[in-house]
Amino acid sequence: MADPIVMYIVVNKGLEKLGWNVGTLLAQASHATSKAVWTFRDDPMTVEYFKNMESLRKVTLQAKDDKHLLELSQELHQQGLDHVVWREQPEDLITCLATKPMLKSSAGGLKKLKLYT
Repeated sequence: MADPIVMYIVVNKGLEKLGWNVGTLLAQASHATSKAVWTFRDDPMTVEYFKNMESLRKVTLQAKDDKHLLELSQELHQQGLDHVVWREQPEDLITCLATKPMLKSSAGGLKKLKLYT
C-alpha cells in the first residue's frame, strides 16, 4: 500500500479538567484543522490531499496540557513538520495543534502520542 497522506490533530486533554465538553473540544479541533488547511492551501501535499474528498485521513491525538502542546510544537518545528497552533480567545488558552497534510511515514514526534480518547 502506498504511504497515505494524513492530517494530525492534537487536542489539549487537560481542558476536560476545566470542564470543557466534547462538543467544545471538537470545535477546537475544527478550528485548528481549518487554520492548517487555509495556511497551507497552496502546498503541493495539501492540494494532493484534497484530490480525493471521499478518502481524507485524519488522526486525532492527545496532549496532556497546553505546556505539552507547546513542547510538541517546538519539536515539530525542529523536525521541519509544518503545523499550526490554535489559541482560543478570549480565554487565551492553547487548545489544539493541527499539521498540514503529510505522508504518514513522516509523522516524526507525533508517533509517540496516544490517540485521543
